[in-house]
Amino acid sequence: MDGIVNTDIRGAIYGFLPIIDAMSEFKVQSHIDSAEYGIVTGGIVNMLSKSGTNRFHGSAWEFVRNNAFDARNSFTDFCSVGRCGTPSTTPAKPGHYTQNQFGAALGGPVIKDRIFFEGAYEGWRYSKPTLTTTLVPTSQELAGDFSSVATSYYQHKFYNPYSTVCTGGNCTVQQFQCDANGNALSATNNKQAAGTPCLKIPSSMLNPTMVSYLKAYYASPNSPGTEASGYNFVENRAQIDKNNSYQVRLDFHLSDKNFGFARVSQMWVYDSVPVAGTIASNSRPNVVGNPLQGGCGSTPIGTRGATGFCMINPTAFAVPVGSYGNMGKMPFRVPSYNNLDFSLVKQTPIYEGVNLELRAESFNTYNAVIAGNPGTTIGNASAGLATTQGNTPRQLQFGAKIIF
Repeated sequence: MDGIVNTDIRGAIYGFLPIIDAMSEFKVQSHIDSAEYGIVTGGIVNMLSKSGTNRFHGSAWEFVRNNAFDARNSFTDFCSVGRCGTPSTTPAKPGHYTQNQFGAALGGPVIKDRIFFEGAYEGWRYSKPTLTTTLVPTSQELAGDFSSVATSYYQHKFYNPYSTVCTGGNCTVQQFQCDANGNALSATNNKQAAGTPCLKIPSSMLNPTMVSYLKAYYASPNSPGTEASGYNFVENRAQIDKNNSYQVRLDFHLSDKNFGFARVSQMWVYDSVPVAGTIASNSRPNVVGNPLQGGCGSTPIGTRGATGFCMINPTAFAVPVGSYGNMGKMPFRVPSYNNLDFSLVKQTPIYEGVNLELRAESFNTYNAVIAGNPGTTIGNASAGLATTQGNTPRQLQFGAKIIF
């Protein structure tokens, strides 16, 4: 865009999503063989931002999509516990969906015939249930009872690993056992007396810590479960995506040989996708100290040690036992950083109709270092440490072109 690479320094995606009403033209090049495009391979899209003029001009827009305007999905829009209270084959209205794209652009003169401006803002608001499906444990299963097809569609045999008996090179294992009334037989030292094979696990063999964790982490089923479908939960929470983009361009034209422009583009993005079947979006630890004080062992926060860059004090967290941690959602932000890409272009006439263009470009001119994501496994040696660089170090590119 404007001769500067617009690829994000952290991956193969745009660095700034162009605001259409702030662009003057674009060109798609499917095959590039010029050295000035040496940063990428394959096709590119060249774009030029719009400059101001001696007249004020602008635009404002709003594009709306909403479930109130949409037809229902004939495969997914049916009543479920989560949507209608009672599961059935009754068609349901389309799930919640809102999408708003809005903004405004304005340009004009600062000093007539000399200095001009062009500015634009665009916002994006998106909310739509993911409707992803998963399998979550039922209350009966958490109590060890897998015998009812109404609450546990998995009706295949399973076995007590503690009943394994080996004779020579042959080993046998027995199913869990129930009494004549269908109740799980007690298990002394995890072994049961002979009874009727069943799909129930004695309560004494259930791990109370794991049961408490599953109850705290997983939501209850909200859809009928069948082995054919493979799920009993439909995620009705929305994916939330928000974006605010700003662009300002300032042009000056002092003479036919003395002119130029400067442009600033910035984009703020928030995206959140729920993990299907969970009570919250991710597992969280307990906070027992200040994560932004102290360090990672002998490495203070904000400094780089022998094993990595310390971003968070891992001793400020503790793994919860049998419960969900008390840490809030997304309490941290990555350190701020500035990135500057710089380009110099000089075109010199050699003789009539033939020009020499020389270019020098710098990407990440200040060689700003962005640390990668820190380790997040509490108790691991890398917890709190960033051991990779999240951006590309400074790169220089030089080019020459003969134009005739």
